Amino acid sequence: MKKSRILFSTCLVLSSLLLACYKNHKMAEFHELNGRGYYSCNLDNSEIPVSELKLSSIVEEPKFILFDDSPESLFGFWRCAISDNYIGMCTPHNRFQMFDHNGRYIRSIGNIGHGPGEYINIYGACIDEKNGFVYLADMMTRRLSKYTLEGVFVGWLNDRPFSKTVLRCDKTGALQVVNIPFAPDDVQFMIAPLNTTPKYYQAALDVPTRDKDGNFTGFNNEIWAYNNTSELSYQISCSDTLYAFNYTDSINYPLITAKAEGKYPFYNDINEYFLVSVYDEQTPDEIYWIKKKNGEITRGKMINDYLFGMPVKNATFCFKDGWYYQFFESFDLESQLKDLLKEGKLSQLEQTKVRELIEKARNANQGMMLLGRIK
Repeated sequence: MKKSRILFSTCLVLSSLLLACYKNHKMAEFHELNGRGYYSCNLDNSEIPVSELKLSSIVEEPKFILFDDSPESLFGFWRCAISDNYIGMCTPHNRFQMFDHNGRYIRSIGNIGHGPGEYINIYGACIDEKNGFVYLADMMTRRLSKYTLEGVFVGWLNDRPFSKTVLRCDKTGALQVVNIPFAPDDVQFMIAPLNTTPKYYQAALDVPTRDKDGNFTGFNNEIWAYNNTSELSYQISCSDTLYAFNYTDSINYPLITAKAEGKYPFYNDINEYFLVSVYDEQTPDEIYWIKKKNGEITRGKMINDYLFGMPVKNATFCFKDGWYYQFFESFDLESQLKDLLKEGKLSQLEQTKVRELIEKARNANQGMMLLGRIK
């Protein structure tokens, strides 16, 4: 009887150890820092399970948008800002162009130049449709400009210089700003409540502005913020961590940090998941998704099951301002759709729909955008 108990206890211990090892392979580790939790994970772990993440599980059914191609509406897709009814296009050294969700050109905001209401190269943009404003951050003039939705210049918001800057508006209409510091005394964070003087904040950011030999490297860094949740989460290219800044407590804190040998992870923060990409020539479309509620890690491809199972390329970067968006050059979309037909897996009805999309793509002189709201 005693031997049986010992054997049973030993089995329990071994089972617990095996379960712990199994869990560690599949789960990000949870930590606490200053009363806040964050995850860390090793993406090189070969035990991470492989699956597919269906777009329909996180996004409402999207629609294709064909943009106007009149001379005043032409753009080269680079960055965009999205609201409930508008899409704002940022093109280097070009005006900020507003379209509705049917692709109809509305107007341009501001002009190229150095004067009031002008800019050289927009880096950050935000559309506050609820309160009727557009905010544009210019990395060349280092100004943050405010306009009405009708394009009337309201004024500059910052009296201290910005550089590469990302923007978001919270539910109160307050504009939240994160700026890459190029010098020790540069502003890092700012909040501008509606009709109130902006407030500036300094916090420790892991942003090296000089290399080991003392050469300036600040302009080589980039900053990303996709504005899909209630907090301002952001990443700077030289860091392997996704951060958030709390304007109430003036605290900068990590949300998730990931290790991938010889590669930088890139993050997006959506309602249920952290999405992570690491660039690899062997698996260019592979991503990782980590469940926020329990840290479970999975890797694989995101599949657009609304579009006959077509893989979502660069999926981590396709979610912004509460929307899924994917911009296609006409020839690229046509090529991907033809590949679907060649696979021979589509029904007759699906083949008909694909051929109709191919015809639309051929007539889309400015490309097409697939747009759907995040659930």
